[in-house]
Amino acid sequence: MTPGRTRSARRSPNDIEFVSLADSDDIRIREAARQKALRRRLETGQDTFRFTTSSGTELSVSFLDFPPQFGRPWQVVVLTPTDDFVGQLKATNRTMVTVISVLLVLEIVLIYLLSRGLSRGVENITRQLNAIQELKFVGGEAPRADARPSRIKEIADLQGGLSLLRNALRTFARYVPLGVVRDLVESRQPLTLGVEPRSMTIFFSDLENFSAHAEKMAPEDLLRQVSEYFSAVTDAIAREHGTVDKFIGDAVMAFWGAPLPRDDHVLRACAGALRAVRRMEKLNQEWARQGKPAICLRIGLNAATVLVGNVGSAERLSYTVMGDGVNVASRLEGKNKEFGSTICISDSVFEAVGDRIVARPLGRVVVKGRQGEFMIYELLGLKDTEDPELMPGAGDLERAAFARQAAAALAVGDRSAAQLIHLETIAQFPNDAVAHALLAALEPGFANSLSRAQ
Repeated sequence: MTPGRTRSARRSPNDIEFVSLADSDDIRIREAARQKALRRRLETGQDTFRFTTSSGTELSVSFLDFPPQFGRPWQVVVLTPTDDFVGQLKATNRTMVTVISVLLVLEIVLIYLLSRGLSRGVENITRQLNAIQELKFVGGEAPRADARPSRIKEIADLQGGLSLLRNALRTFARYVPLGVVRDLVESRQPLTLGVEPRSMTIFFSDLENFSAHAEKMAPEDLLRQVSEYFSAVTDAIAREHGTVDKFIGDAVMAFWGAPLPRDDHVLRACAGALRAVRRMEKLNQEWARQGKPAICLRIGLNAATVLVGNVGSAERLSYTVMGDGVNVASRLEGKNKEFGSTICISDSVFEAVGDRIVARPLGRVVVKGRQGEFMIYELLGLKDTEDPELMPGAGDLERAAFARQAAAALAVGDRSAAQLIHLETIAQFPNDAVAHALLAALEPGFANSLSRAQ
């Protein structure tokens, strides 16, 4: 059945011919008939079903047979577009999907922006914590562009607390050796009173005639010059992984072998002492160009088993070393004045690294803290190195050889031979203060006359 008569029937010359489903002018009816035939062949069809036409329209189809009493195999076919029933619902669904999609995109963007702000704050906190843990804040560094305070109150408060902690530790590290703090953190030693015996190398440096030097300079100039001296020495010590213990007036006390033990602490201490002397020589050259007076550095090194750890009170601790070995290092620094040397080392230092250093014997001495006499040496350089700060100077190998010959002569009681060797040394190196001092120790009268002759 169709609303138009011309679609449901055709007039022939003798009769009126009704149009079958397959011959209908309405393509939707033809397609519906094919869909029903297909469903019946597949034995899954029903008289009522839905399908989509070739034009893309979804139809609801119902086939209803006329009663058998009618005597004709006619059918009533009802085609109804499903949009007539659910079109508005589909439109509403599409609108809802669009709105939900837009809201979802906006939510994702908002979540991204919020998470990005949150992650930046957390990353900044992580960087600060890592810097504090590794103590990489001395001297400071340029702040990052994304290191501004977070807009989240809790994170901003945490950032502020870490900044205060960082600044406090930075200030604290100006007074406490940073190497001690770092090594104590790495060694996980408890911060309690207590010391332990350990094999270490102790370093003392001092300035020659500092009191007279200080009297001739304005306080500001003196402070600037001494600060440069301290910087040169402490940088040299740090280069060789030493620990600066304290400043005592114009003296510097340092050590190697603690808080973390080092198997090469003796050689490291020798290298640190040489670097300090070489850097002071360069500093004196610069001061001379500026019209400033030179400062002569003297160093004492001693290797010994000493006590190291935290001393003081429950309220205030100091990580330091103590014992006779420390006193010997201090006395050796003073022996430089007697021999005219620069770096005076003990026999324990020489015995530990004698095959790797260039040193000349100065003589057997007695110092407070050591029982009996022992040989001391002047450190001149390291062997087999290309580092200009560690290499022996011009003529140092010859000077060391002469001093060993003289010491060997004295060991067998031949003072005359030792005198001749020192005279030969002075002949080749007239300005060698150590050779003059060693000769004076053997023949004071002769040395005085030689000095007057010069």
